[in-house]
Amino acid sequence: MNVHVYRSPLFRMSTASSSTKIADSSHGVNAEVSKRVELCLEKCQSYAEFKEERHFKFLHLFAGPRDVLAEALRDECEKEGLKVVVESYDKLIDASHDLLAERPFTDILKKAKEGDYDGGHAGFPCGSFSRARYNLEGEGPKPVRSGAEIYGLATNSRAQQQEADRGTVMAVRSAMIINEVIQSQRRRAVPSVGTLENPPGSETGEEGPAWALPELMSFERDLGTTTALFNTCAYQTKLRYKWFKPGRFTGCLADLDRLSKKCTCPGWSRHQALIGKNMTSRAAEYPEELCKAYAALVVKTFKTTIQMEWWRSVLRKKKE
Repeated sequence: MNVHVYRSPLFRMSTASSSTKIADSSHGVNAEVSKRVELCLEKCQSYAEFKEERHFKFLHLFAGPRDVLAEALRDECEKEGLKVVVESYDKLIDASHDLLAERPFTDILKKAKEGDYDGGHAGFPCGSFSRARYNLEGEGPKPVRSGAEIYGLATNSRAQQQEADRGTVMAVRSAMIINEVIQSQRRRAVPSVGTLENPPGSETGEEGPAWALPELMSFERDLGTTTALFNTCAYQTKLRYKWFKPGRFTGCLADLDRLSKKCTCPGWSRHQALIGKNMTSRAAEYPEELCKAYAALVVKTFKTTIQMEWWRSVLRKKKE
């Protein structure tokens, strides 16, 4: 696949609908309702029946071969008596899940725009954005971008620029899709559930972290996002060997900042050095404790959403 980005923005995200307002007096009664939820409301005669029939749909991009987040969401929903279907996309699950290709990207984007998802998360690859590439003592891959040349270094070979382009495309497409998920929630006047994940980068950002991409900066600014910063090891409390790896979740989710945690590891534990592809691949999987904490926030908003959907339906019927 030939993708060319170089030094110009790849996409412009549509955020016009973020300005849509629901009149305070309506309590969201006149807000949009997704087609599948509308069909469910039409056939249900009670809240209990609606809760049994209504299925939440969550989109997880770059989920990895084992989707730990999906497992946590299903467990948390089951505890609260809710139903959830998680769409997990990753090339390691299915070769057809390549989000660099036009499909399934355009199919997913279309569904997100149509309000097919109740939530979404994307932990796109961080390889080309990694600060580790500037480690002079290592023998790993060389830098392909910097803070000053965020889309790619002027000295890049063709292969290096293609690597930078692939990283940019995956980051921006993730932001585009999650943006549409959030916009659909705002049009429906329900709590937002949409987040991105990637390492925060260094304090100076000289290595060019993903968050320095203009498209991701626009994602944050236009949506008014919240951020959680954490050390992975803070969510591995029961393990002896841990990853100190810093992480960052940014998006629209109530109380997302509560996921922020710093390393307070006891003396008996050890931080493993993330050297080599095997170690970095293992560290890419989210810790179960982090997924459980994230899932609890998501399901809390799902509970609010389902109640709002039902009682608005009741009010609409009374009004009619």
